[in-house]
Amino acid sequence: MTETKNASKSVTVIAGVGTVIFSIAGLLGVHVADELQAEILQNVTMVATAIGGLIAIWGRIKATTKIGD
Repeated sequence: MTETKNASKSVTVIAGVGTVIFSIAGLLGVHVADELQAEILQNVTMVATAIGGLIAIWGRIKATTKIGD
């Protein structure tokens, strides 16, 4: 594995953050059904992917050098 990516594009990192948030919520007495947790994490993953794509497009538009040789 030689390629790298931003942590915000990692489904594993997003799911891990979601798990921590739901665990803390559980400690505070807030219960979220397992099915709803999975749906929320899926939606967050889709939003994060869309944001990453928009940032990539914005970065290319703002770039000052050409792509390629």
